[in-house]
Amino acid sequence: MGSRVKSNYFKIIHTLSSVHPLSLLLRASNLSRSGFYKWRRLKAKRKSSHDGHLELLITEIHFQWPFYGYRRITSALRRTGISVNHKL
Repeated sequence: MGSRVKSNYFKIIHTLSSVHPLSLLLRASNLSRSGFYKWRRLKAKRKSSHDGHLELLITEIHFQWPFYGYRRITSALRRTGISVNHKL
């Protein structure tokens, strides 16, 4: 299972954890508890950082144009007014 798929599962589990026990949700989805807590910790780090916003924009561009490489993604960001360089 790819990391993007796991991330989607973890989002769903996070939402349902207020209604159902976490252990039951993780067992039913065949995911580890440590993986869930790692995802949650990384999610919190990305949320608090400025780079998280840039990562989200890059991800959106990638979903729209999956064949774009880093040069085209950089150009697309610059067209929207975001100043980026190769050292990010």
